[in-house]
Amino acid sequence: MRRLVMIDVAALANQIEGARLKLKGKQIKMGESTLKIQTAITDLHQQSLDTS
Repeated sequence: MRRLVMIDVAALANQIEGARLKLKGKQIKMGESTLKIQTAITDLHQQSLDTS
């Protein structure tokens, strides 16, 4: 009986870790897109300064 509980705990820990890694991956992607937006804004701002 005890071994079964240990397996359940290990499986649960793996699921939690997997979910955490997925979340981290999404956060990294969000960070990348935020960075792209900031870069685009900076580029636009620089262009408007160049033309004026």
